[in-house]
Amino acid sequence: MRTRKLLTVILTTMLLFLLTACKKNNVTTNNGDISDSAIVINRIDSVLIQYLTISNIKKQLRNIPDTSADSYFNLYVKELSPSLTNKGEYPFFFKIQDKVATELDVKNGKNPFHFILSSTDNKLDILYMSPDGDKYVITEVSKLTKVTESDFIIRDSIFKKNIYAKMNRIKMNLVGSDPQHQGDSSYGNTTDIIIPYDTFKSYVPNNGDSALTLFPGIISDQKTNSTGKSKKFHFTLIMAIYSIDSPAPTIYYDDFCLKPPGC
Repeated sequence: MRTRKLLTVILTTMLLFLLTACKKNNVTTNNGDISDSAIVINRIDSVLIQYLTISNIKKQLRNIPDTSADSYFNLYVKELSPSLTNKGEYPFFFKIQDKVATELDVKNGKNPFHFILSSTDNKLDILYMSPDGDKYVITEVSKLTKVTESDFIIRDSIFKKNIYAKMNRIKMNLVGSDPQHQGDSSYGNTTDIIIPYDTFKSYVPNNGDSALTLFPGIISDQKTNSTGKSKKFHFTLIMAIYSIDSPAPTIYYDDFCLKPPGC
C-alpha cells in the first residue's frame, strides 16, 4: 500500500527545494514539518504563480503507478526513520540541481555512473566517483564539488562507524526474520551503487522547471546479481524527475548494480 502521506511531504518538499527556477515560501509547524497550509511557488522566468495544497498534491500522486518503488521506499522509512530536518542521519531524498546533473553527464561520458555512500555533516549522503577516480559532492550544491582524499577518508570513517553500521544491523535483522528465508547475511549492506549510462541519461533534467531526485529505498523482494547473490534487504536508490508542469513525478526504480554483493 502506498504511503501517500509520506510521498505527499516529499513531493511538497521537492517542489520547494529542487526546482532551480523557482522561489520558495512555505509554512512550517513548530517541529519543522510542512503544514497543510497552501504553498506558493513563484517561477522567476514568468508571472505564473501556482498554489499547491496538500489535497491537490494527493490528486497528483494518484497518477503514480503502483510499483516496487513504493515497497522499497516504505521499508526504508520504516527501518531508518528518515527526517526532513537536519537533525536526522537519514534523509527522505537526495536532491540534485539540474546544473549539477548536467555536469555529471558531461564529466562521466558514456560510462556507468558510480555513486558512493558517504556522509556529510554526520548524515547519509552520496558522492559521485568519476571514471578517473575523483570524488565529488553532488547533493545540496550548485555545481560539482571535488572532495580531497583526506576529506573523503574522514567522511568514510564517519559513515562506516555510525551510518553504515546501523544499515548493516538492519539488513542482518531483516534477513534473520524473513519468513521466506531470502537475503544473505554473509556480506554487508550496500556501499556503492552503479547506474547504467542510458538510465541516468534519461533522467537528467533538460530545463529549469524539472529536477532529478534520488530516493533511498531498501529492496523488499528477491533480487540477485549476475552470479546469483541476493540483494534483498540492501539499500538502493529510486530515480525520479519532478516537473512543475507534470501531473506526477516520473519514477524509475531498480536495484541497479549494488556493491556488495557486486554486479
